[in-house]
Amino acid sequence: WLKIFDKAILMLAGFVGVCIAGGVPYTEHVAARWVAPGSGPADWQLLPESLRSGLLGVAPGALNSKPGAYVASTGAVWFLGEDLSLTDLNISGRFEMMCAKGEYIATVSSTENTSRVSLHRCQARCTVVATLATQKVKTCAVDSSGDLVLGTNAELLSVQDGHPTRLAIGNFSAVDITSGRIVAAATDKLHFLSSTERRWEWVSKASTGQGGPTDPGPLPSISMDSETGWVVLGGAELSLVDPAGSVRRLGPRARQPVNSTVVVSTFGGFVWAGGPEGVVLTQQGSAAELNWRYFAGPRYLTPGTVLSIAAIGRSAVIATSRGLCFLRSEQWTLEKKAAHYIDVLPRQDRHGLLNGCRMTKFGDLRTCVPQTSDNDGLWTSLSVASLALEYNITRSSTVKERLNRYLQGMRNLLGITGVPGLPARSLCSSAEAPVCVAGGGIWHNSTVPGWEGWIWKGDTSSDEIVGHMFAYNAVHDFASDTNVEREEMAQIVDAVLSNIVSEPFPFSLVDITGAPTTWGRWDPETLNENRNFSDGRGLNSLQILSWLLLGHKVTGKDSYLKLYSALSKRHGYAANMLNLKIEWPEDDNFSDDELTFLPYFTYFSSAGAAEARLDFDVWRPALASIQRTFSIVADERSALWGSIALSCWDYFSRSAMHVSSAFAIARGTMQLPEKRELISQAIQWNLETWPLSLVDWPVKNSFRQDVRLNHESQRNHGSTPISFDVLPANERSQFRWNDDPHRLDGGSGVVETDPGAFTLPYWLSRAFGLFVDFPAALNTQERDRARRFPGGQTMV
Repeated sequence: WLKIFDKAILMLAGFVGVCIAGGVPYTEHVAARWVAPGSGPADWQLLPESLRSGLLGVAPGALNSKPGAYVASTGAVWFLGEDLSLTDLNISGRFEMMCAKGEYIATVSSTENTSRVSLHRCQARCTVVATLATQKVKTCAVDSSGDLVLGTNAELLSVQDGHPTRLAIGNFSAVDITSGRIVAAATDKLHFLSSTERRWEWVSKASTGQGGPTDPGPLPSISMDSETGWVVLGGAELSLVDPAGSVRRLGPRARQPVNSTVVVSTFGGFVWAGGPEGVVLTQQGSAAELNWRYFAGPRYLTPGTVLSIAAIGRSAVIATSRGLCFLRSEQWTLEKKAAHYIDVLPRQDRHGLLNGCRMTKFGDLRTCVPQTSDNDGLWTSLSVASLALEYNITRSSTVKERLNRYLQGMRNLLGITGVPGLPARSLCSSAEAPVCVAGGGIWHNSTVPGWEGWIWKGDTSSDEIVGHMFAYNAVHDFASDTNVEREEMAQIVDAVLSNIVSEPFPFSLVDITGAPTTWGRWDPETLNENRNFSDGRGLNSLQILSWLLLGHKVTGKDSYLKLYSALSKRHGYAANMLNLKIEWPEDDNFSDDELTFLPYFTYFSSAGAAEARLDFDVWRPALASIQRTFSIVADERSALWGSIALSCWDYFSRSAMHVSSAFAIARGTMQLPEKRELISQAIQWNLETWPLSLVDWPVKNSFRQDVRLNHESQRNHGSTPISFDVLPANERSQFRWNDDPHRLDGGSGVVETDPGAFTLPYWLSRAFGLFVDFPAALNTQERDRARRFPGGQTMV
């Protein structure tokens, strides 16, 4: 045990002093979308009628000196401003192409062999400044000065003051011009033309195997950055051309998420590229320096194929075959994001319980109706605990009211059954009853006065008890302003524990039937002897030990410590905890991770009150257990697991055991800055990338070339594509930590999940001083408030 414990000390010691940026701005991409009627969720905005005739594309521009993008259909041109306003420019016709930059727009109308090009200048209004008839145009570009370049299947033309000049011969597919410098792609050559430069590079030729610096032609798009001089080439993979002319192909070796980047746009050092599989964002630089973002599906884009992109720095306007999207780069803080999620709670609230909601129409939150589930108490408990922590910090009466609302919802689950200490899985009114019963499960009519006509879901599992005990512990320690409030929580915990530990079924949750529920078992015979519970042996051992410590802490009853001691020493429950996490992939249950870490917090937050009253070390087995478990799940980069691990260490670091002389040597070796840094970065990364929209939009990542697939067997012989490394949360469809974060594909677009998986680790991090960038007085106040023991003592 000592060797294991020493290893745990060295691992967990790195948690001390973790610093996370909770108030420092970071970038969120917020999507605004416009579609034709019936082409997307009903709460998306509608395209103006004249843009519904068939979008051609978008191009960066400015109207009245305000940046934005020109939007062209086959019959009209509009301007989309950064404020999301759409302005009709009164440019109409029958267009096949549009190119623009700054104040200038070129529209192209074509017959079978010829084109008519009109150059417009838009200031207070748009006026035609030049027109030109030429052979059929295949590609065009305009400079911010109004200079125009046209590519045909025979030549490249420069147009100044309405007069064309031939620049090169060839079949041209793409061109751009910036500050008089032209880059144009023909079938076999890539031309660089300016007043000081006239050169070309070969374009690779796939049919003959003849290579060049670029992908095989025809190259579909070119974009030049007016600020940096870099050039971006579309193709099977992206290519970057630096100002010195060096061409570098990106692709899988540069971790480019998808190929077939048929449209590109670059500005301000940022590179946007899109194709059939979505849009990517990266920055200019060497391949080794690049970071990528991937935007796909209805979480970010409108339906259809990506037609064109107008880069506005880190923001972009994207035209697809069925709509328009503005991905706006906004500066957010985690504090702002936590406040953002408050708005989802009213539509998910069902009798004070939070379990997300289900939509009757794809993506339309106006139709979202909260549903019953097997674990209403567990999911509500995450929000109750986070609100308790938030109240401890803010002392906001509004937060306290919100907390009391959802706490009462959990207490109703206990009150409706009529069985002391037995919470229902869910409850439904008489009006909801037919739908609830049709959803399955074992339902009972309530016989409790005041609950006539209501039904409740029975056969409660350990999942519910985990959530209830976690929430009542948090409310008792962090949000009880008076001894009366603390006593209320103590009585609830005592009632639940009394149900579990009492005869004739000790250490079992007794249902209304008088028998134990199917999964509410913590007795030695079941955990140590029943093969069907082998994967719950360590897990359930941790759970019952944590609750016995909690029971002693809040009630002062030594009887709970006697039971703790008996289970630990006589039945081996303390030893059972060590290997509780199952690693075998065919039984690796991510739901059990949630049922592990919540009791870890309950255990560590309650152990300090018991350590002086037990004749053995209450900390050692738990430290060894959490060290092993966390080392297994650390690669998931979970903010919830990381913040709980850090807070558990915080409790231990203030214990009598930690400050005793027996640990002097161990404390002298607590220098693991790399561990602190990794855990800190993981928490912040996970919170920052948690999606703003909690709708489970469909995602598909299994085809991505930057993903390393894991072909190992899965639980229950599953075959869902999974990866070795987790993707950012806003690129996957996992909204709770009972789900596999490695899963690559999923989502339905009809469910909105509750925000507890974000708010709980956020407020844990706030409460335990992990954020260091708030004003000093506030941060000090938060630390003092969060570290109070019951009765007003501080943990410091």
